[in-house]
Amino acid sequence: MKKSILVFAFVLGFAVAASAQQKSGHVNFQEIVYLTSDMDSATVVLEKYGKELNDTFTGMQQEYQSKVTDYQALSANWTQAVLELKTRELQEMELRIQSFQQSAYQEMQNKQNQLFTPIYQKVAAAIEKIAKTNALVYVFDTSAQGLLYVDDQASMDLTVPVKNELSIPLDKQIATQQAAK
Repeated sequence: MKKSILVFAFVLGFAVAASAQQKSGHVNFQEIVYLTSDMDSATVVLEKYGKELNDTFTGMQQEYQSKVTDYQALSANWTQAVLELKTRELQEMELRIQSFQQSAYQEMQNKQNQLFTPIYQKVAAAIEKIAKTNALVYVFDTSAQGLLYVDDQASMDLTVPVKNELSIPLDKQIATQQAAK
């Protein structure tokens, strides 16, 4: 009995000592992502892509509105067959516009993933490299809402080393509202 208590105390002491030696770090992942030059160029590409989709959508809406205006102005003079044909054309246009809007949204999501995923992976790899170099066991993301407190004395701030790893100028900052996106 005494032997098992002694073994338990030894194991408990070892576990406490081991956990006391574990080092942690923290970094604002979103801030680093938004500061990369890759994000700047990806944002430009995504905005251009979005503008092209939006221009197409606006053109479709204008064409539809023009046909509705014509329909309202001229429908009193149309035969029943022409009226049914024009009504069906407007309904089909509405469906095409709705379908385009849905597919454009999905295409924007896909394009964003295509552009941003490599950036996220690059930043994560840099964080991992710095963490391993500094023998950190945990790295917390301060941009996530779940982290309520960070003791800057006990936790290593990885912001500067990660910026250096990714060749981000140390004085480069982002707007607060952009980092929250």
